[in-house]
Amino acid sequence: QDLLMVLGAKCGTEYGAITSVDISSDNLWLVVGHKSGYVVMWDLEKKKPLKSISFHTEPIQKVLFFEDKYHLLTLDVTGKLFYISITDLIMTWVLDEKLILNGGAGTVKDLQILRKGSFNHPIDKYKIAAFTTDTKLIIISCKDDVKIIHKVKVPVACTSGGSVFPIISWRSSIFQGNGRVVDPLLAISWGTKVKLYRLSVLGDYGNATKDIEFFYLGEHDTEKTLFGITWLGNQVLVLINRSEEIIILDPLSITELEKKYIGYIELVYQKRNTSNEELLSYQDSIHSHQGRLYLLGIRSLYGGHVLAWFERIDALVKESRWMEALVLAMDFYHGRGKAVVGLPREKKHAIKVIVDKIEQTLIDYVSSSLQTRTKDKSHFRTISVVAVDYCVCIQRKDILFNSIYPLFVREKKDFLFLEQLEPFIIGGIMKKLPSEVISHIIASYTSKRKFSQLEQIILHIDIDLLDKYEIVSLARKYNLCAILFYIYIKKDDNFLTPLDNLLVIMNEENADINDVLKIGKEIINYLNACIDGMEYPLGDPIERGEHLILKKKIFQFLFKVRNPSIPGKLYPNIMPLLELYTEELFNVFGKAFDGISSPNVLGSIFKYLEEILLNGDFDELKTGYLYLCMARYISRGMLEVSEKVLEEVITFLTQYEDQDITELQFDALTELASACPINDTMAELIQKYKPVIDSALE
Repeated sequence: QDLLMVLGAKCGTEYGAITSVDISSDNLWLVVGHKSGYVVMWDLEKKKPLKSISFHTEPIQKVLFFEDKYHLLTLDVTGKLFYISITDLIMTWVLDEKLILNGGAGTVKDLQILRKGSFNHPIDKYKIAAFTTDTKLIIISCKDDVKIIHKVKVPVACTSGGSVFPIISWRSSIFQGNGRVVDPLLAISWGTKVKLYRLSVLGDYGNATKDIEFFYLGEHDTEKTLFGITWLGNQVLVLINRSEEIIILDPLSITELEKKYIGYIELVYQKRNTSNEELLSYQDSIHSHQGRLYLLGIRSLYGGHVLAWFERIDALVKESRWMEALVLAMDFYHGRGKAVVGLPREKKHAIKVIVDKIEQTLIDYVSSSLQTRTKDKSHFRTISVVAVDYCVCIQRKDILFNSIYPLFVREKKDFLFLEQLEPFIIGGIMKKLPSEVISHIIASYTSKRKFSQLEQIILHIDIDLLDKYEIVSLARKYNLCAILFYIYIKKDDNFLTPLDNLLVIMNEENADINDVLKIGKEIINYLNACIDGMEYPLGDPIERGEHLILKKKIFQFLFKVRNPSIPGKLYPNIMPLLELYTEELFNVFGKAFDGISSPNVLGSIFKYLEEILLNGDFDELKTGYLYLCMARYISRGMLEVSEKVLEEVITFLTQYEDQDITELQFDALTELASACPINDTMAELIQKYKPVIDSALE
């Protein structure tokens, strides 16, 4: 090879063929290594040589500037390695060289300097470089004096074949956002394996070997010998193997992401050991710059890049691989993406652009998928689930209701969409909905007569978003008891009006028996909750002071002789409950009575009950539930009754036969047998009937 011209001039051609070049970080100087062993410094602006260096006598293998351009490394093919300092004196340049390797360790296979990142890092001042020999990886610091920081031996498995070309590549320190600068990484390929290391500055002790720590991070086996390695940006490692396949590696998980054959490029290769043709390298034929990869082929220079995060999504969308595109986008959102290129460093900015991309992709997916002509409802349900799930995940319900829901309405698939909201609403994830959507839910579920599901939905929507009059009207029309109680209690703190509304329906002459039974059951559940100190139906606690007042109000309401809303009937508030749910109602009363400490109050309540039952059209069993309840409180010394009433109680307990209540009768008699009467009069009465009680128990 003949050197004909340097920078457009004949000057410098006498040094012979060029074997290595490097440009200073400020783009002002060029250093050139020659086959003759000369190293020449050039001024790029003046296109003139500054200084020739003749420390080497063999062909130069590599020349590299450090960041400040006044320091460089020069390496020849015999393994001699110099660290050269350049000082600018008046009218001349003064060189100071230090011999790092004299060639005795054999040839140096690769040499790389750690370049300064775009943000300052404590390691920058140490002038770090790394080189490999047949047997070692050596990390040095050239600050003040050349020092070896760390050595790594080549794995034994890699030296047995004699065809290993250890190649290294640095990733400079990077800024990760929130003021955090990430340590530099070193990747080295040994045979089929690539290993990753991290350099960290632990302190400032004035000694590089103590200040810097070298950490092993992990490795990956590619199964084929590697001939080239370089970082492409901050998140991707590019490998080339002996089969001329390019491999994209994610350094965080140390996993392969993609593999592609590039043999058609016919990469220029280098032989570093002519006695063994297998000892090849593509290292000087691959280079990355500003996120692009350049490959030097025999006939042409090729360029390429790893797709930016949004381009990867777009590529999947272009092939209509919608779910893969959305899953990938969500991986980026959650920080699980691999080999991510092109995202802003600041997390909040990254999240914003990712969410914008998810929004557009989701809208395009829904719009495209809804066009499919099919009667299969599961297809449209899947679209709905995906849309709702993704919008909830990225916390953008505005997208869901402003952009996506109208697409379902347009295609008349809105109910299938609304159904998918149900678990999110009931689960408390989606309590706030636009008023228009709430109205659509009510109308759609009503038309489908899905009342139990509708009740659950309404119960879990933010109460402030519900129209009281709309919900009350709906509840009354379709006997939706739970939401009637809910809306009155939550909106007005009113516990009695919904009870009154439902009892009016129960007392109607032509009321459907199934509706009456359903309402009665709901009222029993409601009373149980109130007695237990909980709001119905969700079970929110009632404050203790309010609870005591509420119990009193409920009893006063139930035992009203007349109700203006139900004309012509006596005790209309309690009668239908006693008729249909006698046992359940007395169980509620039992819990309430346990909290009453005044015998007079308890006596008054039982007199009301006795009057209602004895004067009403009730069979012996229904009246018997009253006697069972009375027996419990007589035994506990909380109730005084006349001898006539006590006789009626004991007669029912000892003579009425019904297998369903035999156990209840036995328990009541047992309590009477060991009663603690409220006074001497009651004690004498119970003692009078003691033989009857004992006989019945026997």
